[in-house]
Amino acid sequence: MQVEGKPYRTVWMEGGVVKMINQHLIPHRFEIIDLPTHRDTA
Repeated sequence: MQVEGKPYRTVWMEGGVVKMINQHLIPHRFEIIDLPTHRDTA
């Protein structure tokens, strides 16, 4: 997926934190959420 010309994956790791596109907001808003623990992903 590309947003303003920048490619994004749906889910990725960055600095030990899982990052994810909040797909509940698409197509009206684009937001990335941080999931610092495995419990946050459930």
